[in-house]
Amino acid sequence: MSRRRPVLVLLAGLLAAACGSGATSPAPAGGSSTPGVSAAASEPVAAGTTADQTETEWGTIWDAVPNGFPAYPGSMAAEVGADPASEVRVIEGAEAAAIASWMDERLRAAAFRSDGLSGPFEDGSYVLDASGEVGCRVQVRVAPTGGLTTITVLYGAACPRS
Repeated sequence: MSRRRPVLVLLAGLLAAACGSGATSPAPAGGSSTPGVSAAASEPVAAGTTADQTETEWGTIWDAVPNGFPAYPGSMAAEVGADPASEVRVIEGAEAAAIASWMDERLRAAAFRSDGLSGPFEDGSYVLDASGEVGCRVQVRVAPTGGLTTITVLYGAACPRS
């Protein structure tokens, strides 16, 4: 019974997000183009500003990943939970290990260096740490949560927005 409640809360959040909050959605996952960080121009951000950024225990992150950031095929955007994140996605029926490996491959293809893929942990989760240009860090957490698998991305504030 205790496992049902988090799944129901997560599904309720997905339903609320799907009903439309007026916010724009990230680029669709999958598709025919190769996922990666887009080279398109991003919205301007003044030097030294912390708008659209959040402090976390992990470090300062952007509040959203840039357009074109790898999104696991079939996953859907989800409401951010209690902990801040740049992006949270969920998918039903996918193995956490397969998602973590896929994300590792896509980040490498997008010129990130894999700093380590850890797991599985006791709860079946995996953590992928990657880095890009000087100071740019990304962390992807993949965790099975009942019948869903949650993908949480922390996209470091030193990373480019384009």
